[in-house]
Amino acid sequence: FVNLSYNPRLGRDYTVFAEVVERMDVVDGILEGDVIARISRIRHGSKR
Repeated sequence: FVNLSYNPRLGRDYTVFAEVVERMDVVDGILEGDVIARISRIRHGSKR
């Protein structure tokens, strides 16, 4: 799921693994039952 606001009660039980930084319209278009056809990892920031 996509958390749209600060939600501290989820902090203990869930791990954040991504952040939407642009194209929220794409996120808004996701419907229940949609299948992920492709995914890509984009590194942002410094290397670790």
